[in-house]
Amino acid sequence: EEDPDLFLARQLQEQERAYFLLGNDFGEYESNSFPEETSAPPEGEESYDDDEAFARALQADEDRQMMARLMAAQMEMTGGAEDEVDDEAAQEENLTYEQLTALGDAVGTQSRGVDTAVMSALPEVSFHLTPRRAACGDDCQMDKCVICQLEFEDGERLNQLPCEHCYHKDCIQQWLQLNKQCPICSKEVLYNTKA
Repeated sequence: EEDPDLFLARQLQEQERAYFLLGNDFGEYESNSFPEETSAPPEGEESYDDDEAFARALQADEDRQMMARLMAAQMEMTGGAEDEVDDEAAQEENLTYEQLTALGDAVGTQSRGVDTAVMSALPEVSFHLTPRRAACGDDCQMDKCVICQLEFEDGERLNQLPCEHCYHKDCIQQWLQLNKQCPICSKEVLYNTKA
């Protein structure tokens, strides 16, 4: 199973490549809008009225060659799937603002938090002000919840993560719905819920 972030990154790269190729197609059509370019190829025995017409013809020829190289490279990279990319790009290009917003909302709703079974398996501990400080030592300032910044009260029930950091139950459950790591040490929260 592929990582969703990697999958999204690959899709965005394919879209960017398709838009780049579409942009070059449109650029070529725009550069061919001069009458001198369509009537006179840059190579050959024909003479040009002025340097500007000759420069335009050379540029148009160079643009055509570059486009041919890009198309060949695209065909080689996609294995001939260019039509699929063009169809997808055309469909995505025609999306309305509302459709784009809905798509963004749908893509952004993937949960990055821990499972509710893991949250319910977190052990509860009682906070005792004096023994806690003595056990942690002077360098540990775990007398408050780092999420809400409220001090723990003596006898208060707290949830303890596997890394032994403690938090208010409501605070850590809201945090773990969005994140898999401890807010202090960033260790991933994992519990065997089958025990």
